[in-house]
Amino acid sequence: MNIPLYACLDCQHVWLEQKLYCSNCLSDKHVEEQIDGKGIVYSHTTIYAAPEKLKALSPYVIVLIDIRKGVRLSARCTDTTIKIGDNVRIVDITDGSYLTKKEDVSWEH
Repeated sequence: MNIPLYACLDCQHVWLEQKLYCSNCLSDKHVEEQIDGKGIVYSHTTIYAAPEKLKALSPYVIVLIDIRKGVRLSARCTDTTIKIGDNVRIVDITDGSYLTKKEDVSWEH
């Protein structure tokens, strides 16, 4: 699944969420690029005491992923055996949150 990545044309700062101005230099000149949702797990935690809305999913894993161009994002992971350094791919966006799946293949990061 592709996800949008925004890049400032003035300072080359990159970010994930759509906004009017670059948070680094306040320029309004930026471009959107679609990137694949591949990344490497930087950190993870298992949530046992979930908020009411997510209790049915508990326990579930939240991962912090390094994706291309040095951007890091958080997502829920479908695999509870996830480890730091594992390769993952974003497979869906549910309720505004990324959902990832562990992959057994590696790629250039």
